[in-house]
Amino acid sequence: YNYEPVPLELTPTESQFILGAQGNVWTEYILDEDHVEYMAVPRMIALSEVLWSPKEKRNETDFLVRLENEFARLDVQQVNYSKSLYQVQLVPIRGDKAGRIRVQAKAPLKGKPMDISWTSGDQIVNTTSNQWVDIDADSDVNARLLPANHGSVVEFPVSSRSFRFNKATARSITLDTPPHERYSDGGAFTLVDGISAADKRVNTEWLGWQKSVTITIDLGAVQKVNNVRIGALNETHSWIHLPKAITVASSVDGKTFANQNTPSLLLNRSPKGGRNYFECSTPVETRFIRLAVNHPGEIPQGYPGAGYPAWLFLDEVEIR
Repeated sequence: YNYEPVPLELTPTESQFILGAQGNVWTEYILDEDHVEYMAVPRMIALSEVLWSPKEKRNETDFLVRLENEFARLDVQQVNYSKSLYQVQLVPIRGDKAGRIRVQAKAPLKGKPMDISWTSGDQIVNTTSNQWVDIDADSDVNARLLPANHGSVVEFPVSSRSFRFNKATARSITLDTPPHERYSDGGAFTLVDGISAADKRVNTEWLGWQKSVTITIDLGAVQKVNNVRIGALNETHSWIHLPKAITVASSVDGKTFANQNTPSLLLNRSPKGGRNYFECSTPVETRFIRLAVNHPGEIPQGYPGAGYPAWLFLDEVEIR
């Protein structure tokens, strides 16, 4: 809708030669008609209004309200249109105290009412007044937009995120080397936000480096730790390689650290790539856990990008 078909550098005389515009759908990775419709609608509706309406009469907010009325017509025509424009984004941030996560529900459209619910154990909470929920235990959070038009039968997509807590979740975390700016969503908190990246492909739950990094987590108090685990991505075709090694160390005071690595340090190397994990299972009484992650170095011969620095991708730290 914000596309302007007449370039600003054209004079009024030159602008008259701009007769219209087109919307392209490239189908190299689209396999059927349903997917084509999903990619094109409601984009074609927005583009049509841009091309058929004088610039001074266009109003995106008004268009989005009117667009909801089109969905009933599209349903009758059995068009597989996308509602992703109305998808709520659930973003975890550090809560008001250690061990707590605030999950913010961000509406894609300003002023749109939302229905937010979250389930923790047997407790189910629904709210439309807040734009966030605070959690400190395993929880499933759901959110969706409510229709602007009362009586509308449109159902917008539900966004869902599952949070699984361990001793590291939402605790203080520091990095001696920040992640690369291209792969730094959420910063260090992403490693303790209660969400495992799980997927084999890069998403916002992965942080990326092209050098080694040391991660230090403050558990808040001395307590027994039985197991430390961190996820690492192995996608050699995308220049992403596993770390050479990870050293796990513990400290009571945050100053003097003792290495905890033993033969039980495991590398779950999947032959098909994807998410792997390093695990250390040495029981210890400690407050601070430090993981020194060794960058994989240059990509070896025989792999895509050989001779260039590899990428290192890490996700959730779990301490139990």
